[in-house]
Amino acid sequence: MVAAASVQVAGADAAQMGFGAAAGIPIVGGYQGIRWIAQRLGVPTVLVAMVAGAVGWVALRDPERRATVARRLGPVANAIMELLIAMHTDQTEGMSAVRGAEISAPTSPSLEQQLAAVLARSDEPLLGELSP
Repeated sequence: MVAAASVQVAGADAAQMGFGAAAGIPIVGGYQGIRWIAQRLGVPTVLVAMVAGAVGWVALRDPERRATVARRLGPVANAIMELLIAMHTDQTEGMSAVRGAEISAPTSPSLEQQLAAVLARSDEPLLGELSP
């Protein structure tokens, strides 16, 4: 049970990490595009970024355009939020199962286990020394 819960937590954590990396792709792509344009034009990257921001601001000033963007991106945002909630739920359920698990303390080794450990760690045979 603990192993299954641990796998559930690890899977949810890996999914969240992958999702975080995928979410950064458009940001990195936008930055690289702005940087490429700035290099081609021979101007500072900040200048191109400011122009791109101004174009975006002008494009979204119209309420109809904002409504169109919200209508098209709304379902995508909802799907992303549902995915994040599902990953968080999996991780939370797994963590509660791990926390609720009872792990017994290790028992002291038996005489046979102690003898086997001593014999395994010795450099030379010890069984001949035990004979009378």
